[in-house]
Amino acid sequence: MKPIYLLACLAAGPALANCPTAADLDGGVRVTEDDGTINLFTRQADGFVRNDGTATFGYTYRNILAQGTHLIELGDTENGEYIAGTIRTVEFPGGNAALPVPSPNTSVEYETTVDTGTSVYPETQTQVWGAQTTLQIGDCTYDMIPGDLTYVNDSFTVFEGIYYLPEVGLGLLHTYQIEGEAPSRYTASLIEAVAARDPEETAGTCPTAADLTRGVEVLQADGSIDTYRMLDDTTIQLVGDYGDGYGFVQTLVHGALFSGLMDVENGVPVPGTETAVSFEVPLADLPQPEANSTVQIPTTLSIMGDPQPELQTHNWGAPTTYTLGGCDYTALPMKSAFTGDFEPLYETTMYLTELGIGLVLSYRFGDEEPGFYTYTAIRALD
Repeated sequence: MKPIYLLACLAAGPALANCPTAADLDGGVRVTEDDGTINLFTRQADGFVRNDGTATFGYTYRNILAQGTHLIELGDTENGEYIAGTIRTVEFPGGNAALPVPSPNTSVEYETTVDTGTSVYPETQTQVWGAQTTLQIGDCTYDMIPGDLTYVNDSFTVFEGIYYLPEVGLGLLHTYQIEGEAPSRYTASLIEAVAARDPEETAGTCPTAADLTRGVEVLQADGSIDTYRMLDDTTIQLVGDYGDGYGFVQTLVHGALFSGLMDVENGVPVPGTETAVSFEVPLADLPQPEANSTVQIPTTLSIMGDPQPELQTHNWGAPTTYTLGGCDYTALPMKSAFTGDFEPLYETTMYLTELGIGLVLSYRFGDEEPGFYTYTAIRALD
């Protein structure tokens, strides 16, 4: 957790944008939705793009997209591989590799063939692309072509809304509806480039929990540096440096549960800025992050000496992979809510199990607009 009053100050100005383009698809472009779902897009041969998705509570899937937007293959996955019996392929007339890039103010109809592995059936797909406009994702603004897609077969009709981003070469699903049912909506809240590096180059350079005794630095896109150090068997210290002498120091139980914080100026704690959390049990007895679990932890939150009751709720999803600066880590998606007699705070975090630390991806106060953090590199201190 970033501190409540400190986050309010940070929210006053946007972070420096680090906005990916189509060139970044070779290493991967990661899109995070506002519920914590992560979609990782990587370029394949013949103009195809693979999307490996991880929903907040563990469901994983894969889509193959021609020109980054035409769905030609999909299925559920487990440990990075398709689950038998879930794969569906779509064949377009003229071949999938020949499909066009979406253009503004156009419409097209395709007679496709769908193969589920147990049945093959025809499906009519209609694509209507509107006038080009713009789309804001986090701190990034892109040209965008809105698309309305309809899929009709003998069993059902499906409607989809797509935002196609020409500069990235991706179509992002924002609405999905089976005829007669309520629509599902998806909001992209963060978009990042994932660096591509040779595994031999990163071998031995990616920090582990053992490096926390000396310190592990995580660099953000705006130039901020977060340094994590192990204080004892239960507590990790996080020192944030915004530059110009300003920053903070906070403590995290099991690297994930916020327990204290103070502003720092020129390396000196600032009096009167302390936030402290008191738990009802010893720190060592607090729950550790565990896949597919939910915990509620009553606390007393004291901001600058004013104590008040607080409830921390944490949801950890199924393991996924989080790539940072060429280092692949097993991670648990984490959704947190901090509630009490104050405006609630909601956070999404990636808890890196090999390191034992959580990286906050986004935060939101009540119904306000969310804020985001983009991490670009990680290294162990000498």
